[in-house]
Amino acid sequence: GEPVDGKDPIDYNLLYLTICPNCNFTAPGDEFFKFSQEDEPSFDVSKFSEKWNTEKAELSAKYNQNKEGIGGESRTNEQANISYELAALAFKILREINPENGVFVRLDAMIKARHAQLCMTNLGKNAEFTRERSENLLKETKFILDENFEKLNEIQGLMGAQLIIAISVYFDDIETIGKYMKFVDNFDKSNKPEQG
Repeated sequence: GEPVDGKDPIDYNLLYLTICPNCNFTAPGDEFFKFSQEDEPSFDVSKFSEKWNTEKAELSAKYNQNKEGIGGESRTNEQANISYELAALAFKILREINPENGVFVRLDAMIKARHAQLCMTNLGKNAEFTRERSENLLKETKFILDENFEKLNEIQGLMGAQLIIAISVYFDDIETIGKYMKFVDNFDKSNKPEQG
């Protein structure tokens, strides 16, 4: 939609991810970053760093070529694209070193889904923003959620099922729609809080 009168428009998909300017680790939430020595990270940093440092080289080079203003409020489409690629790599590694952690599964899938949305919204504005790439990202999202669904807690499962259903509708995958609609229909309602 349009911004409120007198305000500038903001595309939050461009600004969704935070990038560390030192190591290029990229994530959607403050809880993944250390702001002081006392902060405890939500994952094994040494295990992560070992893989991150060997796998990020190409993306870090792209980051360095496009870093002017990347931490501000006016990220370009190219900068946003790099942020999604860095985050996808980060959460792929986090899922590898923490295979049972549903948070990393959900965020990896959500990052890919938002990246697909960025590509579709900006079709043709960049050589990387194509329908094919967007659809491949959606397929990856669906695959990650479907293959790791048992690792999600109840809320993550509901959110994951909703996303799988939406993607399956887009691809006309009736079988998967039925599977996850059944999950949603059979969801345990006994844990709902009492009214008031």
